[in-house]
Amino acid sequence: MKERDTAKDWAKAIVIWAFLGIWIFAFTTSLYAGGCYKAKNTPEERLRICTNAKRLNGFLYTKHQEAGHSFAVGMALADLDRMEEATESFKFSLSHTNAAYRIQGQASLLRYLKDNARGINVTDNTRTAFFAAFVSLRGQTALDAVLSKP
Repeated sequence: MKERDTAKDWAKAIVIWAFLGIWIFAFTTSLYAGGCYKAKNTPEERLRICTNAKRLNGFLYTKHQEAGHSFAVGMALADLDRMEEATESFKFSLSHTNAAYRIQGQASLLRYLKDNARGINVTDNTRTAFFAAFVSLRGQTALDAVLSKP
């Protein structure tokens, strides 16, 4: 006669299947969220993907990931000429990483833009919205000082 599974065996199986379900969900939504940073996607696609990714797994974002996501949304919005929304998104990104206060010259400003753009072309609209966010946090004189330093 075959021995029956115990409650302990069933509990192990349930925990394993629950872990696998959560892991598969997190893994696939993370792969999907990578579309936010794909240069081949149009701004409309990037914005849609970013919005869906935030809805699906935004509750898992760290402060740094949320700021990066906000930067990607800001770039997509700027490329769509939705400048006020883009500025707000960039302002969120700058304020949640304290980057607005770490940027001291053109080199650090360009490095911040390049690092966060992740291969997406930084357009004039993106720069305009980003500078507007920077000015709203630190003021025009701070932007002038940053731009005047190498």
